[in-house]
Amino acid sequence: MGNWEHALPHILKNGRCTHLEITDIDDEDKLKEAIALQRKKDPYNVRLKSLKLDEAPCGLPCAWNVRHYGDQGYYPSHSASKKPFLCHGCTIVESLVWPGWMKAIHVNNPLFPFT
Repeated sequence: MGNWEHALPHILKNGRCTHLEITDIDDEDKLKEAIALQRKKDPYNVRLKSLKLDEAPCGLPCAWNVRHYGDQGYYPSHSASKKPFLCHGCTIVESLVWPGWMKAIHVNNPLFPFT
């Protein structure tokens, strides 16, 4: 899990990736104070943060579940793919914080979308 990192912005408490724009304050100093207070109450998370640093929900040991399916061994290839070895296994990473979010990774197609 230490090699996995967040690449997208984190979702804030308001359900968005950015804070709402404050439009009802005209005074520039008060506007800066309001923005600072808003960011203090709901700060941005660091991007490219390791998944190991995520807070686990409900006392679980980790915020992520990693499962391996299929045969994880590498076998010599005798096919037309010209790859020296083939793996028939798949790895699925799923979030325990955001139910339903998961990513499937296969060695032949690491960008296989399963979200």
